[in-house]
Amino acid sequence: FEKKTPEGLAATLGPKCVGIEHLLAAIDPAMLEAVVGFGSTSGRLGGHGQADYSLANDMLAKILGQRRRSGLRATVFHWHAWDEVGMASRPESRFVLEQLGLTFMPLAEGVRRFMDEIEAGLPEAEVLVTEPACVPDAVATARQGSLVQEVTAGVSSTDVMFRLDPTTDRFLLDHRQFGRPLLAAAMGAELLAQAVIAAGACGRVEELRDFTVERPIAFPTDESRQVRVEVAAAAEGTVEAVGWVAEHRIAIRGVVSTCAASPIVEQPSEPPLPCNPMVYADDAPLWHGGAFRTLTGLFLDRSGGWGRLVAPAADIVAAPRGAAGWTVPVALLDGCIVACGVYSYILCGLRVEVPVKFERLRITSRPRSGEACIARLLFRGNDPRESIYDIVLFGDDGRALLAINGLHLAVMAAERGHA
Repeated sequence: FEKKTPEGLAATLGPKCVGIEHLLAAIDPAMLEAVVGFGSTSGRLGGHGQADYSLANDMLAKILGQRRRSGLRATVFHWHAWDEVGMASRPESRFVLEQLGLTFMPLAEGVRRFMDEIEAGLPEAEVLVTEPACVPDAVATARQGSLVQEVTAGVSSTDVMFRLDPTTDRFLLDHRQFGRPLLAAAMGAELLAQAVIAAGACGRVEELRDFTVERPIAFPTDESRQVRVEVAAAAEGTVEAVGWVAEHRIAIRGVVSTCAASPIVEQPSEPPLPCNPMVYADDAPLWHGGAFRTLTGLFLDRSGGWGRLVAPAADIVAAPRGAAGWTVPVALLDGCIVACGVYSYILCGLRVEVPVKFERLRITSRPRSGEACIARLLFRGNDPRESIYDIVLFGDDGRALLAINGLHLAVMAAERGHA
């Protein structure tokens, strides 16, 4: 406080507080549709040596809050430090904040969050945008996926811990390889999505690139297994998520976009003939229980084919923990992968294949419980080691639910499966 002066206080409060009062006085209220104020997280969380700046942002929120109560649509954004633009991006400010371990918000993410509130009609008087490390006691559990066990923020990355139980988790009990629980690739993608959201990198996940199963997460015994997902900033607008099952054993990895996914432009189509009923074999090397049996019919041709699926209630595959905070429609995605596996088996020489990579996964809409869906499968080719497909899944109203570009299915050797 000894470094603060009355002149400095006036210079700090003036632009935000006096400025907004003059601006509102100069505009005809009848012509004013909405007012948006740009504040700072310091207005709600404070900051070392920022008492005057914190006060200015808090007063801005109170002034617009009063106007909102009078009927004006007004909102204040308490912004986290932006990357590339703003005061925090100045070299001297950036250096200090980086030493404190702060992660800068990508420009595209800030714009998206702003537009989300505008398009929603500015429903809140104040919007706080920051990362969990800045508000460790205020991170809402509801935002975290139901599988998240613990979140530990570090200087350059955040660790998110999961504990998977093969005796109770339905997504393990109903997905088995040679009789033992095996984490489905679709569930691996869900773990990465939950980790990225729990780490505070974004509020929702719509796109995952280069998802790879480096090592299957299997359960040879009934002992639970811990998975640690390390989340770290990558290229602009993305974070890398790496899942470890032991200190030096990577199991899954992928790059998650923190921005909205680009639209899925493909349109739904119908097969030329009725689909053949899908029968899940109980003696298959990779066994699917009821929670995963979403594929009901198939029509295959040289291009790939079509699959008919029915969306289960979200909590079924997530039992007993529930589907709160889940992103991936796991059972439907798995059903699409099974459809491609059937194609490889029937039309590619009885090949038994398992998913090892998604080049790109986009999730653009949530299915409804019981919704009848149709998947378009496109066979891109194969070699002795793998087959590659593209998939688009549509809801019963024709909207795109998800798309996979570059689903890689690797041939599963019997001796490898029993290893």
